[in-house]
Amino acid sequence: ALALLASAYESVLVQFLESAQDTLRLVPIGDGSCAGAFKSEMPSLTWEALRRAYVSLDADDASDLRRKKVDLCLFKGKKVAQWSESHREGYGEEEEKKQL
Repeated sequence: ALALLASAYESVLVQFLESAQDTLRLVPIGDGSCAGAFKSEMPSLTWEALRRAYVSLDADDASDLRRKKVDLCLFKGKKVAQWSESHREGYGEEEEKKQL
């Protein structure tokens, strides 16, 4: 599941880099009813998949992406805390500010 999710995010990032846009507003891929048995794991799976997608980019694309903005958009207020907590667990509060 993680490898597929990372591949999907990599495709999204590559398409974003090929666009003229400076900001990507992204909803989590596979969150909600289609997450199935992974629903409770989606926040941590998503952050890890995004990390893997980023590190799989070549150096030029990674550099270009650092000059752009990627927003992960959550629609339900109660999910924000769960997603933020999951991100801090994976990266720490200081690193969270530096990551996607």
